[in-house]
Amino acid sequence: MIVLDHSWTRYSAFSPTWLVTVLALLLAASTAKAQEPAEVLSFDADGRMSVRATRLTGDFDLDGRLEESIYEQLKPLTDFTQQIPEEGEPGSERTEAWVFFDDDNIYIGARNHESVPPSEWVANEMRRDVIQLRQNDSFSVMLDTFFDRRNGAAFLVTPIGGFSEFAISNEGQRVNSDWNVVWDSRTARYDGGWTVEMRIPFKSLRFRPGRDQTWGIQLRRIIRRRNEASYLTPLPISAARGNSVIAGLWRISEAATLTDLQVPGQNLNAEVKPYGIGRMTTDRTITPEVSK
Repeated sequence: MIVLDHSWTRYSAFSPTWLVTVLALLLAASTAKAQEPAEVLSFDADGRMSVRATRLTGDFDLDGRLEESIYEQLKPLTDFTQQIPEEGEPGSERTEAWVFFDDDNIYIGARNHESVPPSEWVANEMRRDVIQLRQNDSFSVMLDTFFDRRNGAAFLVTPIGGFSEFAISNEGQRVNSDWNVVWDSRTARYDGGWTVEMRIPFKSLRFRPGRDQTWGIQLRRIIRRRNEASYLTPLPISAARGNSVIAGLWRISEAATLTDLQVPGQNLNAEVKPYGIGRMTTDRTITPEVSK
């Protein structure tokens, strides 16, 4: 006797069980996709790197620990490239960075991985703006706020909270270390490296009028025990200007493009020429905290 197996009908197109199974799979796939960190890095038709700035939602505690949800929502900027000593090679230590903003500030966060213990880091200077900071490990950002590929503002922080800012004119023909503005940063250590968060108020910067902004941006990691400088965008060793680990940040024409940034509707600092020549003084007297 032949027995026909009709079990397939349980999953036929008209089966409620089949519909429930398909809907559950679609929901799971949609949820997983929604939880994936958003991509912020792209390249234009000319091959220039572009970074999408993301608006911060929710509270933010500037403590250097990178614990806010924004760090899970965005894919980090990675794959920093050595300029010196081994031009074109990947950075010897992994670096992850994030760029985001709210109504009042632009933020830069970074996780600087280290394969050696803190005792081998070069970090011994806490004074603001002193030349000795150049001899320390550091993480820096350069913002070309007028997007002219020639001028910019740079901010540097060391693992123990030393900090400096300076204005760059004409791709380093003039670097004004007397340029001081209100901004803040915090650092922290973890088992395997150090982290930093920078908060730079829009009112401390000058940029073109208009709410929607496009800037240039460069990120740099210095590892002093190796005399290494690695950058978000590759730079030729010729930009080192005589084997300098700091001078590459001045090559503003090679910076990435920062898009989707929105600034306050009215900014008294907005103007058509970047950064005054004279010394600026502020009321900023805060010493960065060092998180243990």
